Amino acid sequence: MRSFFLSFANMTIYIIVAIVHNAMNFSYGNAYTIAVWLCWILNLFIAEITIRKKHSYKKVMIVKN
Repeated sequence: MRSFFLSFANMTIYIIVAIVHNAMNFSYGNAYTIAVWLCWILNLFIAEITIRKKHSYKKVMIVKN
């Protein structure tokens, strides 16, 4: 799951750069630096949320059965 989300890191970089550079008027260099760090953090955060929701859903199903 984590590998799947981290495979989208490059795409996430460009989305974040577009938002930070165009909407927030940061220089391109600063926007790219911010995006490189945020892409890892955001993608891993989403992966962890997804993993934890799956496991909690499975526990509920096991308890009910």
